[in-house]
Parts: sequence; structure tokens; C-alpha cells
Amino acid sequence: MYFQKIAYQSLYTCLPVTVASVSGVFNDTVRTVIYVASLAASIVGLGFMMFGDAQVGGFISTAAGVVASGFGVAYNPLRNA
Repeated sequence: MYFQKIAYQSLYTCLPVTVASVSGVFNDTVRTVIYVASLAASIVGLGFMMFGDAQVGGFISTAAGVVASGFGVAYNPLRNA
């Protein structure tokens, strides 16, 4: 327990990263387009799961999530606070 506390403390002190220094690879417009496209694909996947083939719907929804996470898109309402 004590070793883990020291390891975490040294990890945090060795990596001085502030919120202002972190920026995304893609600009806001690209991330917004990917977010909206992934949201639409997730809704289509849900439709397939409810009214069509559940395996196809699961694949579409999972692929939408993987693409969105690959572009670094995340819904975080506290980001603007």
C-alpha cells in the first residue's frame, strides 16, 4: 500500500501537465463532425438492434464508438465550465 502511494506520487510529480498545455490533434470542427456522425451511427445501430438484426446493430454501434474514440471525441459537459 505504501509503495503504491509513493509510485503514484512520483508519477504525478514527474509529469507536469496542465490543462492549458494539452490540445487535441484535430481542430474543433473535425471533432464536431466526427461527434455528430458517430452519434448518428449509434442511433442507426440502435435502430438495427431494435427492429433489425441485433448483431449488425451492435457492430455499427461499436464501430461508431471506436471511430469516435480514435479521433479523441468525448462528450464532456464539464469541459466548458
